[in-house]
Amino acid sequence: MNSNILFLDLCVPPVSLLPWLSSQTSINEKLRQLNGDVKTDVLRTQWIRASWWARYSLNFAAEPLYLREVVISSREKPCWYARSYFPEHTYQTHPHFFQALSQRTLGQLIFD
Repeated sequence: MNSNILFLDLCVPPVSLLPWLSSQTSINEKLRQLNGDVKTDVLRTQWIRASWWARYSLNFAAEPLYLREVVISSREKPCWYARSYFPEHTYQTHPHFFQALSQRTLGQLIFD
């Protein structure tokens, strides 16, 4: 069995998700426009060691990573989970960004 073909089949998202996955604007704002509200719950923020997956799949060095996990909800229903990794160097180079991240969502910081 050719495992590459199997892997490719597993990586094809449903057509209904393509507008969300290919959005050039904030998907949080898109959800707000559809449902009227959006809530971001930060599940955790912490320093971690880069896992094997983060090093090889995301090409992170073996330096510590700042991990941020959130759940985005609308109308009191969870809509998606998001995980962000930031290298230690980025965290130390841009402290104002991370101070702002404690008050605003990542989407707001990127798209506003």
